[in-house]
Amino acid sequence: MTTHPICWSLVTRFFGVPVVALLVCGSAFGGEPITQWNKKDFSGLSMQLVDQVIVTSYDFQESGSITATMGKKGGALTAPILYWKIVTGKLVISDSEHTIIDELTLIHKNGNQIVAVNKGGQKVTYQFHQSK
Repeated sequence: MTTHPICWSLVTRFFGVPVVALLVCGSAFGGEPITQWNKKDFSGLSMQLVDQVIVTSYDFQESGSITATMGKKGGALTAPILYWKIVTGKLVISDSEHTIIDELTLIHKNGNQIVAVNKGGQKVTYQFHQSK
């Protein structure tokens, strides 16, 4: 486990004990970031895109379906049922006709945040929580 540099600095400055920094910061920052998608992590996972204009929210089911909310903030929203799978290390989100809606390559998952690259090559951030 690595310790977040800011946390390490603060705790060691006040306490002077590296062990305390590991105990406090290891849990506060979720330990090592995850850099690969894992199918078992999707049951009960909810992700919300961090964006000023676009609304994208995914609620993943173990069965491979997603209840989604998509649209623009302050505008019309849609709530399609989508599908997910992991293909060659990427999270592939598609509709019922197998049209790929998005493809996310994970950069890291840590704390309550997921950072990925979408199918358009843009870096995107999602807030997430696990209900199960």
